[in-house]
Amino acid sequence: MGKIKPGALYVGSGRRYVDSQALHNIARTHEVVEMQGGGWRILGADGVVACSLVNSRSPLPQQRGSLYEVSAAHGVLLSMARTWVAHGQLSIHEAPAEPARASCGGCGAACACGPCQHKHGHGTHEHDPREGAGGTK
Repeated sequence: MGKIKPGALYVGSGRRYVDSQALHNIARTHEVVEMQGGGWRILGADGVVACSLVNSRSPLPQQRGSLYEVSAAHGVLLSMARTWVAHGQLSIHEAPAEPARASCGGCGAACACGPCQHKHGHGTHEHDPREGAGGTK
């Protein structure tokens, strides 16, 4: 296996994110399957890590490709992240706090907030992590 560009795992404000480059690298050693409704699941011996596409956040420092919010059972992400760091698949960064936003009162297909855009399928173009952060093989 050649040298890989590490992706990023962002940690901060009680949330965790990975970028497309990290998912692409992880797909070399773990099974990564598409979730119904969008996003990806990373299957490992320690459990499952769900990665949901984030549309409503400004790009983070050193982010390559799309950004995904990560969720997993207690201890699963920590255990798997240690392996990913050890294999050079990603590096860990502090996620800057999100700027305060007005709450969305106009939820619907025409609403511009990130959750509504994702729910209604607007701007949800994402790349298959098995194809690389740029979306090409």
